[in-house]
Amino acid sequence: PELAGDLHDYFPPALRDRFAKQIAAHPLRREITATVITNDLINRAGITFVHDMRARTGKGPAEIARAYRIVREAFELRAAWTNIEALDNRVPARLQSEMLLDIAGLVEHATAWLLLHNRLDLAHDIERLRPNIRELAGLLPAVLPATDRVIAEQRAARLVGEKVPQRLAAAIGGTPFLAAALEIADLMEGTLQPLDRAARTYYASGARFALGEMRSAARRLPAETAWQRQAVETVTDELFTLQAEIAYSALHASLDAADPLAAWTKERATALAPAEAIAAELRAGATPDLAMLVVASRQLRQALG
Repeated sequence: PELAGDLHDYFPPALRDRFAKQIAAHPLRREITATVITNDLINRAGITFVHDMRARTGKGPAEIARAYRIVREAFELRAAWTNIEALDNRVPARLQSEMLLDIAGLVEHATAWLLLHNRLDLAHDIERLRPNIRELAGLLPAVLPATDRVIAEQRAARLVGEKVPQRLAAAIGGTPFLAAALEIADLMEGTLQPLDRAARTYYASGARFALGEMRSAARRLPAETAWQRQAVETVTDELFTLQAEIAYSALHASLDAADPLAAWTKERATALAPAEAIAAELRAGATPDLAMLVVASRQLRQALG
């Protein structure tokens, strides 16, 4: 039943309502649905997506397709894709490609997260996540740290300057930060904290320890072989996991604090000093290699206890 919409959308609009019962009972409904989802996944995420996700998560094609569909529906991506494609001949094609790549990055991260955490219930997870993602998208300007907020605003302003509508530009500007919506929703549920407080603590954790800079540095590392790509993905996933765990620990340890992360870091100042030093180096312009990133993540892991 959760895939009925994909089957329905396969047929021409003139037939969908008139023959709704016949479509639902079509003898090839399973095969049609599988073809529709496969084609959509390849068109939107790329021909190597399933192979890459399988190497990254150890999951099979059916599970990967299921996770992809949850992401597509929970983040309401079809509307974003339609809005971008509606700009044909109104904005440069390279700009449309850039926006689509931003969304593809979100799809990659969120799909991997679902697979690594075994959250693959189509009916439950879509309905559980969609309202939280929608709310977080509206909260981003209020919950992002100042530096991240400026990045999102600058990204949006550049798109508006090239005639992308304001609403779409703002959404694309915040896409790199909205990609963490699944972690934040999980954090909110795990700590029983309001979404805005969970989000603020999550993003602040990344800013405090330069985790975003570390992930960006990891993505710039050489990744010419399968082993190099897997190393980069492993480090990147670990840095996302650390960010969520730091926020979780801070929220649990300081339930009544106005700034849970500040209270948490103050209590662990000695243990966190090495990680803070690396974060300072990154902000000063240091270019980390894989060894530095591994050491930084280990130091944060040790501080978590």
